[in-house]
Amino acid sequence: MSNQPQDHQIQCEVVIDLAERLDGWIDFDCLEVPTSAGMHRIDWPSDSPSNWTTLATAEAARHWLRHPLFRMLK
Repeated sequence: MSNQPQDHQIQCEVVIDLAERLDGWIDFDCLEVPTSAGMHRIDWPSDSPSNWTTLATAEAARHWLRHPLFRMLK
């Protein structure tokens, strides 16, 4: 992994596979995504500036993988 676009794509494909196998959600941490990506921003009260996360189903993550602004946090 050298933080290249293909690394982000592989990482997303792996988490999509795991989410499908485990019937789970994917936590994209504090990744800013457009609302059109179909992902959910979850906010909670906290004293920390990182008081939110972005969650997605495998289907939404697959949509995000094809989005022109696609990226992943590492």
